[in-house]
Formats: sequence, C-alpha cells, structure tokens
Amino acid sequence: MTPLLGLAGAVRPGSCASTQEIARSLAREGAPEGTVVIAETQTAGRGRPRRGDAGARSWHSPPGLGLWMSFVLRPRLDTADWPALTAMTALALAKAIEGLHPAAPRWSCAIKWPNDLYGHRGKLAGILAETAGNAVVVGLGLNLALRAEDFPPELRKRATSLRLEGFDPVPTAEFAAAAMNERLTAAYLAFQNGDRDFLREGLRARFLLRGARVRVTWPGGGAEGTAVDVGSAGELILKTAEGPRALVAGEVTAWSRAGASHPDY
Repeated sequence: MTPLLGLAGAVRPGSCASTQEIARSLAREGAPEGTVVIAETQTAGRGRPRRGDAGARSWHSPPGLGLWMSFVLRPRLDTADWPALTAMTALALAKAIEGLHPAAPRWSCAIKWPNDLYGHRGKLAGILAETAGNAVVVGLGLNLALRAEDFPPELRKRATSLRLEGFDPVPTAEFAAAAMNERLTAAYLAFQNGDRDFLREGLRARFLLRGARVRVTWPGGGAEGTAVDVGSAGELILKTAEGPRALVAGEVTAWSRAGASHPDY
C-alpha cells in the first residue's frame, strides 16, 4: 500500500508561525494530496476555537519536543462526509501511538470527540481540520518529549506527553509521523471505499465522553446533553431533553462527569 503522506518530500520550514497556514496556502495553489508540512517549532500554532473566542486557540509547540505537522487531503467523497475525517485522523493517530508504547496493548489513548487524544495524565494531542477550496487540510500537534516543566504552569495538570506516559525511548517526530502515516493510509482508503465500521468501533473503544454531560457548539448553534454513543460515520450521539441527537461536527466546549468539570487545553 502506497503511503498517503509524502513524508520524504515534506516541506520543512524549521520554525514557522503555523504549519496549518502554510499547508492551506499550498492547497489553494493546487498542491497534490499527501503534501506535508512539518516544523521543528511553531510560534503561532492553532487549535480549534472555544465558544466566544475571537479566533483559534494557540497550541503550545516548543522546539524539538513534539510532532507539529499539517497535510493536504483531496477526498473523493461527498462533502457531507468530510467532517468525519477529523475523527478518522484522531483514530489513526491513537492506533499509531498505542502501537509504539512499551506496554502495548495494555496502554491506550482515549479520544475526546472529535479531535483530541488523551493519555492517562491529560491531553496528549489535538487535531484541526479545515477546508481550503476543494481540499481538506489536517493539522496535528502531538506532545512527544515534553517534561512537566516544559509546559506553561496553567497546562501542567491538564497536558501530557509520550515521555510522561512512559514511552522509553520517546519516539522521534519522524518515527511517530511514519507510524501515523501507515495507520492513516489504511483508514483513509477504507473510509473512501465506504467502510465505516472500523471508525465506529475504534471510537467506541476509546470514547472518553461516554456518560458525560457535554455542551457542543458550532457556528450559529449548539446542543447540550449526555454523550451516549458514536454513530456509524463517527458522529456523536447525545441524549437531550428533546430526544436523541446525532451531531456530525462541532466543538465540545464543556464536559463534566460525577460533579467534576474538565477545562480544555
């Protein structure tokens, strides 16, 4: 199977404001599917915005301690299926890093629908998918070698890294990217061929929000309820006061379980 991402020919700016902005610009210029941008550090890395934010959240991406990358997809799918690419990428990344853990298969990630990965100590990775013309640009930040003191004080109790999760040795950015590419290639091919079972089963097995009270927002709307399941295309199933709802896309801006609230990173 030919790898989806052209890692060998990746654009490597060293330090940049955001790999996502470079990749979006390349996509608008006609860059082929599989184009990749990988940076040593970002000065203005972005995550998904919270409700009420003027813009996207920043992503802490210090030099040499993580995988900071964005890539171009040109899916041969109806645009109604594009939102599921976020959860598909999250699942591929989760499977890739689980396979690298020295205690595999006993150690596993949880996925906070649709775009965040959690280890046992906190948030480990985040994914941001955006359209650029007829392309989808997917960015990801994965904390690799950060120690607790490498995070800003406000993140130390909420964020984790492969080092803090017990990876020894800690995979390099190149090794982690290659492992993710292998999983992503298989998932993307299956998804475009109409297979949705692997996505639902994979998300269910790593469903961080099961049973949690959540608030989900999107431009112009939102919903609140209890997260009970994921659907056949990766959508979040909420039990609401008005009945069950299946949410294809959105941002979980608040969630709580057993009286404890969980702020995002």
